[in-house]
Amino acid sequence: MNWNDLKYYLTVARVNNITEASIELGVSPSTVARRISELETRLGASLFNKRPTGYFLSDAGKGIFSLVDETEANFQFLERKMANFSGTRARPVKLELPELLGQYVIIPELLALRKSEPGIRFEIVNSVKNSKLSSRESDIVVRLSMPKSGSYTVRKIGVIAQAAYCSQEYLEERGHPNSTTDFANHTLIGWNEGFGYLPLAKWFSELTGGAELWLETCNFNSQLEAVCAGTGIAVLPKFVAEKFSLKQVIALIPVLPLKQA
Repeated sequence: MNWNDLKYYLTVARVNNITEASIELGVSPSTVARRISELETRLGASLFNKRPTGYFLSDAGKGIFSLVDETEANFQFLERKMANFSGTRARPVKLELPELLGQYVIIPELLALRKSEPGIRFEIVNSVKNSKLSSRESDIVVRLSMPKSGSYTVRKIGVIAQAAYCSQEYLEERGHPNSTTDFANHTLIGWNEGFGYLPLAKWFSELTGGAELWLETCNFNSQLEAVCAGTGIAVLPKFVAEKFSLKQVIALIPVLPLKQA
């Protein structure tokens, strides 16, 4: 079996979208679709349920995900370990960071480490989906919740608050929701089907009474860009909403606190 085919499978499984996977892999969407089809033919099973909203793992696809994911992590771990024995390259440290928190809070602080620790280089993974801590995929993992099992070195680094936000332009055009039931009359931006399990996705659904989403995405950046463009309302971290001067929707509704570990 060609390992490269499995890399295509993993990428699509993580983003649930052929186009986004093609961008990440640096190939055309048709190439991704073809490699997935070839892998399914070779395995004799459909790995994805192909829907208008994206590619979602079938039962067969879910059945092999953990094994393939861990295999990739072991390859990456081996590469990083071998790099430690090379005197010609800086030692790599792989960081898994939540979206937005990594971009706007943690990455800007790495400059100090570049100056004080010149023998270290960084590889950043930004994702909403968490890898298994036991998979050794990353050296340092920043999570939005404490691990429920296993023995790890854990340190709390802060607390994140999230709430529903929109732009000033949106408020001027559409007005402010007067109550939670009024969300049905507004443009809502949220997570696609593959991310419905996220606490903030569930919280937003409860807040809006299950109102239909106008725009569904699989990452925070798309939601942030849409809100900044005046498109609608989405749940975003308070620190990034304040950075872009966004307005909290219905200020009396408490924000969603997420402990950072």
